[in-house]
Formats: sequence, structure tokens, C-alpha cells
Amino acid sequence: MMKEKNDKQLFTIKRVVMLILLVLTIVFAFLNFKTVTIDFLIAKATIPLFYEIIAVLIIGFICGYLTKNKKSFFIQKYFGPN
Repeated sequence: MMKEKNDKQLFTIKRVVMLILLVLTIVFAFLNFKTVTIDFLIAKATIPLFYEIIAVLIIGFICGYLTKNKKSFFIQKYFGPN
């Protein structure tokens, strides 16, 4: 008999690796509260490095969510159904 793939598993390899990377990134962020200057096109901002790391993490999650597969809402909306 063939085993059916169970998509409802809580701990998959992908989720465990993602969780480990998330925890390591958050620990790294909490260890970096040094103030840095960020240059934008027309302005400068001085903020703790912690906020920059967390902002990049959130932007990365949003980009990953929007482009996670070819049938995602973002891809269908802007690039048509393929």
C-alpha cells in the first residue's frame, strides 16, 4: 500500500528549520542595540540596529508569504494565472 502524504503535520523539517532560524535571528537582534545611521534617498535615520534587523525579518517574511508558490494571490493578481 502507498502511504498518503499527511499535510497536517505540526513538525515538518521545513517548519523546524524555519523556527530555528527565526529564534537565532531574534537572539542576534537582541544582542545588537548599537545605534546605526540608515541613509535613505532623501533622509537619514538613526535607530538601534535591533529595529533594523527586525524590520528586515518582517519584510522577508512578507515577501516569502507573497511568493510562496505559483498559485499565491500575489502571483495570480500581478502576473496572471500560469
